[in-house]
Parts: sequence; structure tokens; C-alpha cells
Amino acid sequence: MDLATTYAKLRGSSGFLIGLVSFVVIWLTASIITGFDRDHGLINLSLSAESSISLAFFAMLQERTDARMHAQMEMMSQILKKMNERDEKMLEIVEDIQEEVDGD
Repeated sequence: MDLATTYAKLRGSSGFLIGLVSFVVIWLTASIITGFDRDHGLINLSLSAESSISLAFFAMLQERTDARMHAQMEMMSQILKKMNERDEKMLEIVEDIQEEVDGD
């Protein structure tokens, strides 16, 4: 499993959400009590950085998904083309047989 997939699974978990909310609550509580980061610039930077990183990971996953879907669609298209060719040959055979039967 690669880093982007692992991160996406982690970020989509309830544990991540609980941890993130806990982090924000603890940070804001400490900020109010101690006066540290009064303008909330550091927590804003932290959350913005995490958001930017997650966006990059999700973009990577989307590109891979798009590439896989494109490959699958191409394969399905080839299969359908071969099926159509086979059906056309079978139809020709059936028409030949029909002509033989009608000609007798």
C-alpha cells in the first residue's frame, strides 16, 4: 500500500476526526488560558498545511483512479469491438445458411 492510499484511509477514519477535533479544542483552550497564539495564526497555519497536504494526496489518488478507469474503458471498448466483429461473422454465416435453405 502506498502513502497516498494510507493517508486517505487514515484521514477518512473516525479516529482522525476525533484526533483533529481534540487537537483544535486543546489548542484553543491552551491559547485562551496561556495567551499563546492569541490571533490563532499558528493553528490556522497548521490546519491549512494539513489541508494542502491532504489535497495533494487526494489529487494523486484521483489521477490514479482516472488512469485505471481509462484503461478499463479502453479494454471494454476492445472487447465490444471484438464481440461486434464476431456477431457480424455469425450473422453472415446465418444469412449464408438461410440463402442455402431458401435456394433448395
